[in-house]
Amino acid sequence: MSEKELLPHAKEFLGSATTQVFLNQLLLALVIKQGGKIELPIKEIDGTGGYLMTMEIDQTRQVFILTARKKT
Repeated sequence: MSEKELLPHAKEFLGSATTQVFLNQLLLALVIKQGGKIELPIKEIDGTGGYLMTMEIDQTRQVFILTARKKT
């Protein structure tokens, strides 16, 4: 079974300090997965305002599933 949570609400179930640690670990894991280096143009980072990210936790497979979608 999986459960979905919106990342902006992560502080509600993890706590503020834990959320920061988790987000740092998540970013580090993504960079490592991509070979240890990711280059992102500032324009792409600035362009994320129209998107939301959802996080699904698949307990069976022990994986996080991150999905970006446009705000409606």
